[in-house]
Amino acid sequence: MIENHTVENYEQHARIIESEPNRSSVFGVKYKSPFINGSFHVVEGLPPDIMHDLLEGVVPFELALILKVLIAKGYLSLEDLKHCISSWSYGSLDKGNKPVEIAASYGESIKQNAGRTWCLLRLLPLMVGPKIPADDEHWNFFLSLKDIVEFVFAPRFALGHVLLLRTKIQDHIATFNLLFPDRALKPKQHFMLHYPRYLELYGPLRWYWCMRFEAKHYYFTRLTRVVNNYKNICYTLAQRHQMQLAYRLATDYAFLEHTVSISSTVDVDMKYLSDCVVEALVQSNISRLETLHQCKFVSVNGLTYRCRMYVVIDFDSNIDTPVFGRIDNIFIQHMKVHFLLRICKSSYDSHLSAYRLFVTDDIAVRTIEQLLDCYPLSAYVVGLSRFVVLKNFVYCHSLFT
Repeated sequence: MIENHTVENYEQHARIIESEPNRSSVFGVKYKSPFINGSFHVVEGLPPDIMHDLLEGVVPFELALILKVLIAKGYLSLEDLKHCISSWSYGSLDKGNKPVEIAASYGESIKQNAGRTWCLLRLLPLMVGPKIPADDEHWNFFLSLKDIVEFVFAPRFALGHVLLLRTKIQDHIATFNLLFPDRALKPKQHFMLHYPRYLELYGPLRWYWCMRFEAKHYYFTRLTRVVNNYKNICYTLAQRHQMQLAYRLATDYAFLEHTVSISSTVDVDMKYLSDCVVEALVQSNISRLETLHQCKFVSVNGLTYRCRMYVVIDFDSNIDTPVFGRIDNIFIQHMKVHFLLRICKSSYDSHLSAYRLFVTDDIAVRTIEQLLDCYPLSAYVVGLSRFVVLKNFVYCHSLFT
């Protein structure tokens, strides 16, 4: 049972340590933090960084252990794994985070950056899952890790999901101790046990991670290579950054709700569209009297949506699975994006940790705001079925009202 620090017992422990320094290991407090000031306290004011904890800590560590066991069992070889990763047909968004080749002596951690680790975690079940027996305990342990990451990265959730996550993490840690009794628990694995409490305290931990700061930092590292001049580089970077910021603030689109950029477009004559498509467009507040444009892809807030990609539009409460929409066409009117979607039912494959798609004859038109989850997904063919893998757990508010 975890006894969490509170402001009260932290202050009590800090006072004891002042007089008895040798008891610091008992309480986990060496001295009172100098950052405590006014309303800020370290016990309640330091949310965790799930990017470094999970994607650059727990996931590569546990993945290395699991792969070694699966290879030792003869399910696949390291060469098979390398071939799967290098030859996999990655989707347009996953391609940007394609994992690099795994070294022959990868030690106790898989060496990838955060984005590539996330991509490998999501797609590895599709790559090698068919080669693994369904009852393999190490494989099921890996799938539980993937499940936990999806929950922790969720942008919204209900209180019941927090309670479920607490149970999943406790079971995962207990299973780790059983499967790898000779391996000591890493501090970042222990941090996972505190995530449910942090979720209750701060809300979705995804809004506090360092991924966005790393993306901002990438602008400067890329600019450094472009200018290729290291004389007073700090001044150069600051000046370029401020010029870019000034340009953006001076445009007419600086403070729009959504940042939209589109590919080349063609005008659409609605007379040549089928009646069911026209009806769906009209229901989505498309005007017959205004010009309607069609494009192949559109970027909204940095996410690129292309035809033949999939989005989550609803949740089927009868079978507890998401309803997906395949983007068949992208329409633009007054810079507002409307997706013409082919409805796809789904069923969950627990061994591959992915959703098998079943295309229907139904269509729908949705805007960005009407999507249940805004992240566009690519589909992958395994065997004779088409699968999609979620980036994070998708919460449907209507199921809890």
